[in-house]
Amino acid sequence: MKDIKFSIFGSCVSRDVFRELGIDHMVEHYSSRMSLHSWISRPLNNNLIPEIIKDKSEWKKRMIYNDMVKTGLNFNGVKFLIIDFVAEATFDILEIDGTYITDSIEFHEYNLHEHFVNPVIAFERGSIEEQEHWIKACNKFKEELKKYDTEIILHKALYAHEYHDGVSFVNYPSEYIKQRNVLLKFYIEKFSEIVQPKYSIDIPTELIKADINHKWGLAPFHYVRAYYLEFLSQLKREFNIIAEPNTLL
Repeated sequence: MKDIKFSIFGSCVSRDVFRELGIDHMVEHYSSRMSLHSWISRPLNNNLIPEIIKDKSEWKKRMIYNDMVKTGLNFNGVKFLIIDFVAEATFDILEIDGTYITDSIEFHEYNLHEHFVNPVIAFERGSIEEQEHWIKACNKFKEELKKYDTEIILHKALYAHEYHDGVSFVNYPSEYIKQRNVLLKFYIEKFSEIVQPKYSIDIPTELIKADINHKWGLAPFHYVRAYYLEFLSQLKREFNIIAEPNTLL
């Protein structure tokens, strides 16, 4: 048995694997609510950061703070980093004081739009401008990665086309899901091409289904248990680890 810990940079789609299966002990660090677009931009001036975020005593505040000061992605001391791009397809990118900030749910929750003067959407998701900036972000990621021994595990997560309502599977509005997945496939393709991660997690299409009874509620990236089990199975094959899911969860 190998004593392996995984760090995560991305969203709940990767973190939930360990939470839902009762193997939290395998997670070393989890960082979320930060886009690669934001990460390569300069830190927000400290005097512009709201006091409630500077406090960063809670997880949500800390994630927003890390996004503003660009510390949400750190390779130092990280051996295996799982990364996914679901947040990239979910949140817009704001331009504030000449830098980029992730327009997350928590950003809205703390009413931060009212704190900043005229925050604007940096670019339209899927636009040529965004695609060019994404390629720039991937190249920056690649260059920074060279300084460390971190190995990347790319979780090729996509939005689910249907969800289980407790009785049967029901289709989501197809156009919305299609648009999100077009974005995700572009992010995945370019990141794979530029960074060339050593490992990847690619779940079969028939298992990419959402669950209405998921702990965090119904969303096209809150998957059924079979998804997480397949993810763990692929991890076990790649790393020769022993990790048994909790059958009571």
